[in-house]
Amino acid sequence: MAFAGTVSSSQSSSVGIWAEVTTNINVPVTANTTNTFTLTLPINGSGSLFNPNLPIAVNVPTTNVIQGSQNNGMPSTIGIVSCVYTNAQALTITLANGGATANLNVNTRIILQQANGI
Repeated sequence: MAFAGTVSSSQSSSVGIWAEVTTNINVPVTANTTNTFTLTLPINGSGSLFNPNLPIAVNVPTTNVIQGSQNNGMPSTIGIVSCVYTNAQALTITLANGGATANLNVNTRIILQQANGI
């Protein structure tokens, strides 16, 4: 295995805000195309829950046994392309499908995480 890098002990980033949501609709992704859907964010005081100037990590667990999740998982042919701020109250997530038409099913667990730092 090739050596890929070293994590510095003096990084300016740290674990920051995170949120967990489950989809309330099926999100269809046609074969060999992309599709987008939007997540509504809560407002924290006068602003967004997340900082629009920092990247957001999107994770979809593929099992329903992580911390008792009711997750339906994501089909193996679907991948996350991007997560972009639509405005202070919404994120738009783009999915790509390299296989036959499939759904990101209702009750799919999505975890959003943002590192605090420079």
